[in-house]
Amino acid sequence: MNINSFIIWYTLPTKSETKKIKNNMSMYLCKYIYNHINEANAYYFNYNIYIDIYVFSYFYFLILFVFFIFIRFRIISADFFLAPPLAIYFLKQYIFFLKYYIFFF
Repeated sequence: MNINSFIIWYTLPTKSETKKIKNNMSMYLCKYIYNHINEANAYYFNYNIYIDIYVFSYFYFLILFVFFIFIRFRIISADFFLAPPLAIYFLKQYIFFLKYYIFFF
């Protein structure tokens, strides 16, 4: 087993952990939906900023996925992602969201 596969194996969550993560995610989504449907209560309801981060990171990854599809079918050039400021931006985003997904729960 090489070091990369060991790291992947070691960081994989167990069955009970995945269950916990799934429950937490659905709880946050429910809170978020509750908050934004009931706009009268939303101002007074003191909710976690991480709910927004979780919900909007989904759309961020969706947009990124669309970009990769565009690159695969030569709709845009892959050089688009090689611009240094853009590369740094995407790297920062990935590090932030990965930290959140792995360590928050």
